[in-house]
Order: sequence, then structure tokens, then C-alpha cells
Amino acid sequence: MSKLTLALAGSFVTVGGLLALNVLPLTLSFAAGLPHLVANGPSAAVSVGSSVVITGDVMDASGTPLYQFRLGNQIVQRYSTNNRFILRNLDAGQHHVTVRSLGMGQDRLGKWSAFRSAGIDVIVGHPHLTAEGPTNAVAATGDATINAQVVDAFAQPYFQFVVNNKTVQAYSTKSSVALTNLAPGTYRVLVESLGPSQYHNGMFSSARQENLSFTVPTAATPTLTLARVSVHTGAADTITATNVPSGAHITWSVTSSNASTAAITNHGNPATFVGTAEGSYTVEATVDGGSATAQVLVYGEAAGVTLASASSTVVASSTAMDAISAHVVDSMGNTVVNFNGAMNINAVTGVTYTQNGSTLKPVKGFVSVRVSHGLASFNVGGIATSGLSVAITSSALTSSNAQAITASPTYATTTIKSQS
Repeated sequence: MSKLTLALAGSFVTVGGLLALNVLPLTLSFAAGLPHLVANGPSAAVSVGSSVVITGDVMDASGTPLYQFRLGNQIVQRYSTNNRFILRNLDAGQHHVTVRSLGMGQDRLGKWSAFRSAGIDVIVGHPHLTAEGPTNAVAATGDATINAQVVDAFAQPYFQFVVNNKTVQAYSTKSSVALTNLAPGTYRVLVESLGPSQYHNGMFSSARQENLSFTVPTAATPTLTLARVSVHTGAADTITATNVPSGAHITWSVTSSNASTAAITNHGNPATFVGTAEGSYTVEATVDGGSATAQVLVYGEAAGVTLASASSTVVASSTAMDAISAHVVDSMGNTVVNFNGAMNINAVTGVTYTQNGSTLKPVKGFVSVRVSHGLASFNVGGIATSGLSVAITSSALTSSNAQAITASPTYATTTIKSQS
């Protein structure tokens, strides 16, 4: 406060017949400035979880003011002489703090409506857009998902997704988009975000933006190689896929109608196939949209013998021979390729039997031929007489490597004929 001294008091006297005032000193005070309230706080955005100090100051106060603090509409500190309040562990967003002040006399007289007021906005967080998608190449099945997020968002953001300059999802609150059936090629994705106020007021030029890209490779065509073309029931076969891009995922499946009696027990590369019933199975490998198949033959226990001659005729001479193939087969006619042993072939007088270059000697009307991997190959001929038909009959199948034989195997017969 400033002070000014004026001569306003004294006694009356007569001077020259006139009444005069004998002036004495009197002091009068007036305010040099009007009291006003100022709220102080951070001038820039602070990090999520921070604590900030808000202060109120009454400028040109004539006494000691009282201060009240409000966060939004909630009183967080009642009137007191403390002009300082701490906001702790703040969430992302815009927080409005109001400071009110009263003089002590106003407080005593209950004149609370006479408060002065000042406000300040505390911005917490640094909103920024992030977008995630495939880091590089995706499977040539052509499916990809793009996810977006505004970190430290003050309110529910709106997102827009643009792929190769084409809007695939206009502004909405949905923060992801699924891209399906993509053709091979490179995809450039632009993700944009707006706050709700920006969106509703058409402030599209102020959108935050994030870019990413990924590729869909051309479908590969794998090549499948079987460790064994045929396997016994319950035995494992390995299948290797080549011409596969590095790091590509291979999907294995049994696609034939008898798939219920087979399984892929290891889905790596190579894969492991096991069939539990006799039959031919189709195994498929799918890699990045390309696929290939392989046939696996699963055979069971020996159930019979089939015979086949190379020509069914032989020139009548002492040296001409016909090649005969005897296959050990399961109940479905599949060769039992792990069968080793022997079988009998009936011996006919005047006919020569050889195997692997050696002449076979009949014993009690039969010659014994060796079976290796389910096959016995031998020769029949040396028939001197023209026009003679010779029946070749198999029997007495035995195993040398403990392979099972059904109780009543079936045996085949074939015929060769000599001609001039």
C-alpha cells in the first residue's frame, strides 16, 4: 500500500475579519494495484506417472490469502494458507486444475462466493502412434493383420488404414485391420490417427501417421522325397521337402480318403508318416501357398504269392528261358518289401529252373527259390518239345527274417508255353 499525507485537520481562527482553518496533518491510504490470483504449473507436457506442483499466488494482496485447489470439479485441497498442491502419479490426458482464493475476512464472514479464480491445464503424456504388422515376408496364403495404437492417448482415437494408396478401412475406433487373400508383391501400409475432436471437426490434415511395409512372396512349389516308397503297417517313413524358402512354414497332411488310418507324427522337415492299415496314402506338403504330394504304400503281413511271366512263351530249345517274377503280397495285393525267405515252385520233368545264374535242383518234385525284399526272380525254360504248356505253381512260403505270414496264404499259378 502507498500513503499520501494531506493537511485536512486543525482549529478555526479569525484573520482580517475572515474565518480561517488552522490545518493539522492527516494520513490517507489507497491501493497502488488491485489484488489478482495467478495459478502456476508445468509449461509443457509431463510423462505419465509424474508428479507436478501447482501453486496459487495472489498479487498485491493486502493480507494473507486462503487457497483452495480443485481437480476438475473435485475439491482436492480445502481453503488454507498453503498455496501449494502436488498432483501425483498422473494418468495420460489433460487435467484441469482450478485455484480459488479468499481473504481471511471473507472466509470469517462466509463470503465464499467472492472468491477469485485461476485455472491451469496439466498435459500428461506424449501421444504418439505406433503400428505393427508383418516384419518382412508373410506366407503366400496372403493373410496379414495390421494393429495400431496411440500411446498416451487422451481419449479414444480414430484410425484409418491405407494400403498401396487405397483406403481399406476408413476412420473408425477399430484399431486393427485384417488383410486376406493378398497376391504376391510388396504392400505399403499407411496408418493414420485422429483424436475425437479432430475427427468430428474434420481436421484430417492434423492426423498422426505411421508407415510400414511387407511382402508376399511368390508361392513355392516344394519337391517331396520319401525315405522309403513303401513301409510296413505301424512303421515310420520320413518325407523330406526341398525347394522350400528359408524359414518358411510347412503344413503336412494326409489327404487320401483313408487318412483316418494314418498320421503325421512329426510336422518338421523331414516329416514322419505312420500308416496303421494297408493301403496307398497321399501325403501333401503346403509351403507359402504352393503344394506337392507323395504316395506312400503301406503293406501288411504276407498273405500270398503272385506269379507273372515276362512273355508266357518260350522257344522250344534246350537253352531258351522265360523270366518269372514271384511277389509276396499282403491282403490288398501290395508287395511286402521287407519280406525275406523262400518258397517252393513245382518242378516239371524236362524243364530247367535257374536263379541268379545257378540251376536249381528239384527235391521231392519242387525247387526252392529265394525271396528278397518281397520278390523272387527266377527263370524257367529249356523245353525241347514245341507246343508244351508248363504250369508254374508256388507254395510253402517261409520267412527268414521273422516276418509274419497269414495262416492260410494264397498261392498263384502261371503258365508258359513252348513254341517252335
